[in-house]
Amino acid sequence: LFLETNLRPMYRRLKLYGIIVALVLMGSLLVALGLSKWLQGQISQPILQLAEIAKAVSINQDYRVRAKKHGQDELGLLTDAFNHMLTQIHERDQAVTESEARARAILNSAISGVVVINVAGEITDWNVRAEQLFGWTRAEALGRPLGETIIPPRFRDVHQHGLEHFIKTGEGLVLNRLSEFRAIRRDGSEFPVELSISPIKTGDRSVIVQYPIK
Repeated sequence: LFLETNLRPMYRRLKLYGIIVALVLMGSLLVALGLSKWLQGQISQPILQLAEIAKAVSINQDYRVRAKKHGQDELGLLTDAFNHMLTQIHERDQAVTESEARARAILNSAISGVVVINVAGEITDWNVRAEQLFGWTRAEALGRPLGETIIPPRFRDVHQHGLEHFIKTGEGLVLNRLSEFRAIRRDGSEFPVELSISPIKTGDRSVIVQYPIK
């Protein structure tokens, strides 16, 4: 018994199946690509935008910028919360700026020189009268050690010991009382001053406010 058959129809069928599988895979890939692009626009892009705005705010300290809202879903609620947070920070920043401006105006209107130092003995504020008394501008005085700026060299060790004692105990012999001292100007000349030293608390950080009066 001898049988002979032609396999071309089977090959054509297999080729057709291969084409169908390829078309299905290509269609699935296109659908996945389109779905990925849609999801990126709906989810990834708003999140990336929030991240970029947060980065810009952190670098530029500009709290007036706002993120664009893309919908009413969870990402929309996140955008609203983010913008509300920026609004609160901006309002708080404005309040702090206005408070500092008022404090600066009060300091500059004082007839006495006002010098503020931190617990490290560095000058953190310096009013107009202090500029006139000691010859240093505010920009020049800020950040300088008080002892090297207005205290004669022979009294600097006493000043440093008194500051260290205050930091450890919160007490000092010259606190909250009017005392007479010697001070120096920028040119090195000495002159007598009467001053009152008052410790205050700003959060958990102590500072000492000094009011030199010529």
